[in-house]
Amino acid sequence: MITVLLVSVGIDNKYGAISGKANKKRIITPMLSIPYIAAMVEQDKDVNLKVIDEIHGLLDIENLPEADIVGLSGMTMHINRVYRLADAFKKKGSYVVLGGIHVSFMIEEALSHADTIICGEGEVSWMRFIEDYKRESAKRVYLCEEPVNISILPKPRIDLMRGKAYEKPYGSMNAIMGIRGCPNNCTFCCVKNMFGRRMRYRTVEDICDEISEMNDDLILFADDNMVGNPTYAKELFTAMKPLNKNWGGQVSITLAKDEELLRLAAESGCRSVFIGIESINTKNIKSINKTKINNVEEYAELIKRIRFYGIEIFGSFIVGLDEDDESTFNDIYEFIVQHDIKYPVVGILTPFPGTDLYFSMKKKKRILDYNWDRYNLTQVVYQPKNMTPEELQFRYDELLYSLDIRDI
Repeated sequence: MITVLLVSVGIDNKYGAISGKANKKRIITPMLSIPYIAAMVEQDKDVNLKVIDEIHGLLDIENLPEADIVGLSGMTMHINRVYRLADAFKKKGSYVVLGGIHVSFMIEEALSHADTIICGEGEVSWMRFIEDYKRESAKRVYLCEEPVNISILPKPRIDLMRGKAYEKPYGSMNAIMGIRGCPNNCTFCCVKNMFGRRMRYRTVEDICDEISEMNDDLILFADDNMVGNPTYAKELFTAMKPLNKNWGGQVSITLAKDEELLRLAAESGCRSVFIGIESINTKNIKSINKTKINNVEEYAELIKRIRFYGIEIFGSFIVGLDEDDESTFNDIYEFIVQHDIKYPVVGILTPFPGTDLYFSMKKKKRILDYNWDRYNLTQVVYQPKNMTPEELQFRYDELLYSLDIRDI
């Protein structure tokens, strides 16, 4: 029997990573990558599976659990801790496997801490790795040879992530994935390079069956863009109506351009949407490849339409884009106030590995800091165009302070 331990890695603040101020109006749900890998791995009868989610508390690096194979996953802001844990588990004699978006694009860096790297979508690659491991022929790098058919994946073992962080009132276990991929081509996002621009879907029936088994009435979709295919979205929303569940998810603002789509979303129980407004400067929108989606002149009307259906907006903004200057921060503040966006999410432009932005900034030598702990959307790690890094950081912190005064 092979003991496999899968760890969803957290943030170790003592090393400088900043998780940000907790927003008690936002619901915390588990990441779905580990639950899906767990659902695949446990199918092997030779595997004794264990799962740890560090959001409930960090592992003691001096007293780690025993396991034959340890799989670690985390985003860029987690990756330094991933590497520390990997080194410690290897020292104990465990075989260490790393996966996730960061290591998929930073293979050489990650290989110095791991026995094996799983690049890209990991469900199928993990099964190939397990078989090779049992034959003592595991490879150093496993590539995702083709997009995973998510319609045939087993139900994710999200129950294995259960713990205090996902308890009410600020947590929920009801995370669900229906779509992978995004048709958009945003320069700051790694989704297209990780999952592709061709969207893949689970069947509407399977999604509804999974939702119907969830106890709470609030469902949170982990999809990158629920309305990237309006035809599919309409079918899904229609099928969800009888379930009588409230839900939230990430969508593009194009949701409000299709009256039928917006109405069906509301009728299916949509109560909140996360929308990338990004900037209120048209030149910025063009620079990040969102002109086909975001039209600054339409923002006011589209926000009004969404609100008409009783749907609240989590509006996401990026500061530090090349057309931004010191006046930008007041403009964003006024926009948020004027349109009564109760749940704004403001982040500093960050060149995450795997994004077009990263490759461009690296080529132009604009990246100033490669300490991944600082890649958390709250710290400046590059050279802005119209401000110094210090000015951008100060204005950003000032904006957050102003928004906090309004308790949003």
